[in-house]
Amino acid sequence: MGNSIKKNMKINKKYLLFILFISSYGFAQTEDLILYEDKLIKCSGLMLGAHIARYPTLEIGYGKYTSDNNSKIPFSSGYSISVENYFVDTYTAAPKIAYWNNVLFLNFGVSVPWYFDFKGESSLKVRPEIGFGYQSFKVNFSYNISIYNKEMDNISKAMLSVNYLLPL
Repeated sequence: MGNSIKKNMKINKKYLLFILFISSYGFAQTEDLILYEDKLIKCSGLMLGAHIARYPTLEIGYGKYTSDNNSKIPFSSGYSISVENYFVDTYTAAPKIAYWNNVLFLNFGVSVPWYFDFKGESSLKVRPEIGFGYQSFKVNFSYNISIYNKEMDNISKAMLSVNYLLPL
């Protein structure tokens, strides 16, 4: 019985090494951070954000945008997957997905944060956003609309946000 456990551990180590090798290969691609294809700009990187509301919030995650410089009207669109972090009173985290469009430097978007305060409370929100920005920068006014648990502590209904996508 002891030999079969050791044999299984060796197999598991081989699979683990294989998975690590494949995943590192995916991250090590030599693709440019900003691609220009017939004036179509694609950029991905680290999404950084600061939100001003009842309590200040910091955001970090992954983001990507595409900008079409062929058109006569400035246009870009993007998405991000990030986590908002509240450090006041009790730590609260909010995994979030967001999508936005910038047309003529006006920004329209929506995000869906899911707040957890590690005391057992959580709240799912939908957040429409409006502001200004282009490509990797945006400033928004947004309003949280609760899906459930409307009265979760430390979560504001309205907030002002500044986001920047840092190419890595």
